[in-house]
Amino acid sequence: MMPVALWILYPYLLESVIRIVHGLRCRILWATSKPRLGPEHRMDAGVLIASFNVAFEVAVEQLQPFRTPGIKIVLLVHPGSMISSSELQAAGVSGLLPWNAGEGDYRVCLDTLERGQAYIHPNFLQS
Repeated sequence: MMPVALWILYPYLLESVIRIVHGLRCRILWATSKPRLGPEHRMDAGVLIASFNVAFEVAVEQLQPFRTPGIKIVLLVHPGSMISSSELQAAGVSGLLPWNAGEGDYRVCLDTLERGQAYIHPNFLQS
């Protein structure tokens, strides 16, 4: 069972992601929509799924404490966002999903991360 933490600043989106991740039989370590995290929100390993209402660069800065070996970060972003794979790698982000991703998208993303590979949803792949 994959340990997953959720830091999503949109309460309606947080509830949706909790349902999806729970349905995938992941172990939810914690879930919050708070803009600031406390010591109870730390994790040793697993996957952090995060979404922010700030620019990509600011979100990356807020994720700094989680950029440690063993923790994979998945960002949920607006479906129309243009973020390159090089930007993701430089930011230490392992996955990218749109806000409106469904259960199948999460399954593919988490399975890909479990195999040790990065995942970018097809919506974000530039031709």
